[in-house]
Amino acid sequence: NLLMRDVVCSGTAKGWAGIKGYTIAGKTGTGYKAQKNGTYFDEQGRRAYYASFVGFLPAENPRITVLVSIDEPPASAQHFGANTAAPVFNTIARAAIVDLGIQAPSGSAGCATPATRCSRAPARWSRSSASTRRAAPSATPSSARPSTT
Repeated sequence: NLLMRDVVCSGTAKGWAGIKGYTIAGKTGTGYKAQKNGTYFDEQGRRAYYASFVGFLPAENPRITVLVSIDEPPASAQHFGANTAAPVFNTIARAAIVDLGIQAPSGSAGCATPATRCSRAPARWSRSSASTRRAAPSATPSSARPSTT
């Protein structure tokens, strides 16, 4: 699972899915959604997307796996799995850590350079009731990453 750890620590999900002190492995996904007209474009020439992120933690001895799949991310959001689905994973994983009492493996520091960008999902996504009633492990937010195609 080292390649999937790299996705979180230095790849497309860097800063979106990581949680300080925990090793997380995951994979982002972005795909076109087929339209009723048989193409990937709607009547106005726009594309619709699926965005996803699947991750598990702790990567050394997984206790949970979470798959987030978003069918047509909001128009106000970028459509990539990294910046739409990975933050939702982050919120769910934080709640699971608290609710299930998941401890970081001894000696684990997560990514070599912690790069957790979000401490919760963007406001446009609903948060689970578990994450709102208990304090989650802290994160170090940083500025938003520019989009890439």
